[in-house]
Amino acid sequence: MEGQDYQKLMDYAIRAISRRSHSVHELREKLKKRKEHNKENEDKIINRLGELNLLNDEDYIRRTIENSINLNPQGPRKIAQRLYRKGIPTKVTNSVWDSLNINEKEVALKALEKFNRVQKPMSPKKLYQKRTRFLASRGFSPSIVFSLNEDI
Repeated sequence: MEGQDYQKLMDYAIRAISRRSHSVHELREKLKKRKEHNKENEDKIINRLGELNLLNDEDYIRRTIENSINLNPQGPRKIAQRLYRKGIPTKVTNSVWDSLNINEKEVALKALEKFNRVQKPMSPKKLYQKRTRFLASRGFSPSIVFSLNEDI
């Protein structure tokens, strides 16, 4: 019975990972919800998937950051917040962001390009406020937000 429970949990974990990437914390939470769950099997599965390089938090963070920059430009604060909810410490996210040598200002400019495409003409004051709120809500640092709004 013990071996069957392990195999069922392993199959479930592989199916979950095949659909999309998961952090270690996320996968642990998913495994805990299964009736076959026990702590020993959970640890074995997490370790085995790590050995096979199917479960790697650093790769998961790197892919998430790259997707967040390319698909829907977001700043480091928003990305770190989203990853924190998935069980990844902010320090780790920030260190991966730094190791990727991403220029936050360039990402913010890319986000502003998208923003400007859909904006209607308005007064400079209102445009300043909207751009400031937009960039802040996307997780960019205040220094970047205000430096990009100086030209208005």
